[in-house]
Amino acid sequence: MKRWFLVQIALAVLLAASCIPTEEPADPTPTPPPLYEGQLAFNSNRDGHYEVFLVNSDGTGLRQLTVGGQGERLAPSWSPDGTRIAYYIQTRAMYMAIPEDLMILDVAQPQAEPTRVSFTPPVVDRDPAWSPDGQTFAYCSDFALQTCNLDGSNVRVLLDEHKCYMPCWSPDSTRIAVGVQLGDEDYGIFVMNADGSNLVRVTQARAYHWDPAWSPDGSTILFANHVDHQIHAVPAPPLEGFEELPQTTPLTTVGVNTEPAWSPDGTTIAFTHTTGRSRDIWVMYHDGAGARSVVSDGNEDVAPAWRPQ
Repeated sequence: MKRWFLVQIALAVLLAASCIPTEEPADPTPTPPPLYEGQLAFNSNRDGHYEVFLVNSDGTGLRQLTVGGQGERLAPSWSPDGTRIAYYIQTRAMYMAIPEDLMILDVAQPQAEPTRVSFTPPVVDRDPAWSPDGQTFAYCSDFALQTCNLDGSNVRVLLDEHKCYMPCWSPDSTRIAVGVQLGDEDYGIFVMNADGSNLVRVTQARAYHWDPAWSPDGSTILFANHVDHQIHAVPAPPLEGFEELPQTTPLTTVGVNTEPAWSPDGTTIAFTHTTGRSRDIWVMYHDGAGARSVVSDGNEDVAPAWRPQ
């Protein structure tokens, strides 16, 4: 009798348990997608002066593209098809750095003589940016923002009322973002049409903002904030500009971080990371997560630029 009673209790417990709603097990934390796998051109002074180097985004395959000669070769910018790199040569005279020429290098034949785009002494040409449609360079000449054809012809001055720094193109080649100095303590990011019209401000006044980089989908502009020394993101402006300048989003928090560059698919950002005396090439996800070093060897490694696919 007692055994029968225990069996009844057990059956009742099982029946009650079967009526309790169960929850599906929580999904595990999703694994983030891998960082973009590609190649980066960058500048390094590992040979005593700055040259252009190429490296895989996992840090392998390092090779030098430009070799020796007078001056330093700076600010690499890829052609849209990934076969050529534009840069500028900087020489030194009387302890002063003097940018001079815009040049084009064939990556498949780095030992060949590069093509000269401009030679306009004593004018200073620097910071070339190759348009995504492959037709035009934007660059700074004596701090004026200019464009020209790939052979240096058809020079157009877009902005010369203020000093300009480090232009970049919108992905459809219709607009240019650039750092503009309006005063001693006012360096802001501005956007204009490719013909120089419709200049609009993107970041707050009374700041130190430059190094703009436009996302491949056209929605976001990255820049370096030289007040907090971090990389920030801001929405790209509509054609008519912002009614009220938007807040920016910091993507980095540690060290000094500058010169952001978007991967071709927009998932990954390369940048220059500085701690102490070390300047290195790092990458991170587009939201700032997962930062890691690509080139970190005690040299001055700066100005990363992703190779288009």
